[in-house]
Amino acid sequence: MSAEEDNVPESVETPEEPHFVEPSKSISYTAKGEEYLEFQWISDRLVFPGRIAPRQRDREIVKLALSCLKAKMQEIQAKSGSPFVPSESLKVDD
Repeated sequence: MSAEEDNVPESVETPEEPHFVEPSKSISYTAKGEEYLEFQWISDRLVFPGRIAPRQRDREIVKLALSCLKAKMQEIQAKSGSPFVPSESLKVDD
């Protein structure tokens, strides 16, 4: 055997990926009176695929609201050129 044949590479260890902790924040909001009625009206008219628990339905509605808000903010940012959006420009008049 030659010296080259004896040099069998040892098992190569792959480095472990760093553990990523996904950022999260628990948000709590209690809708009362007219706001509750508006939320209920929206909730009753949204159709989700399959049957989901009421808490999960509320979560999905909040996610939908955030995506709508994000789209509206991006629209305003594109028009104004500013990365910041005044909150009053996002309010919908009833």
